[in-house]
Amino acid sequence: MVCTAEEYGEIDNEDKAIDENFRIYPQNPYAISKSALDFFSSVYYSAYKLPVYISRSFNHIGPGQSERFVASDFARQIALIESGSQHPVISVGNLQSQRDFLDVRDAVKAYNYIINKGSAGQVYNVCSGKKQKISDLLDILILLSTRSDIKVKIDRSKFRAVDVKIMYGDNSKLKAQTGWASQYSIEISLKDTLNYWRQNAGLQV
Repeated sequence: MVCTAEEYGEIDNEDKAIDENFRIYPQNPYAISKSALDFFSSVYYSAYKLPVYISRSFNHIGPGQSERFVASDFARQIALIESGSQHPVISVGNLQSQRDFLDVRDAVKAYNYIINKGSAGQVYNVCSGKKQKISDLLDILILLSTRSDIKVKIDRSKFRAVDVKIMYGDNSKLKAQTGWASQYSIEISLKDTLNYWRQNAGLQV
């Protein structure tokens, strides 16, 4: 079952990576629904011995992702600017939040490892284990752009009503029990995402 790191909710110590034993405190409808699925799956394992594997996934990133997600949104806007379809101004929300970003290709590999090498009934964080400021993602993408005149505009409508400042995970359990390791750096993920939108800037996923 693919659940979400948003189940953890507000973090008391934002400088500490979150492991699977951290308490659950969902703070939005999506996180609440995933928490219900999480508990539902655990009950089916304990009561009926159904071989259930649970992931709590942090932020995914990579080519093919919808522009509804922050890095893909930035990349798409830059691709539109490069093609002349958008003025050289990127509209952004909160750039100060810090999140744990994992390439989707590494995430898919993690899911495969959990099913084939993990233990049924267990929860695994699927994450990079590193925190990354949103502004850093934007800076990297702008450096990758062919344009040198891009400006940034803060759009308050893009801010979340409830937004945890810092959230990143501890993936040591996933590594230790399955042998999984990530392969894609944040720079490669962003480069591939930008190249995807250079080819598909007119599309909305």
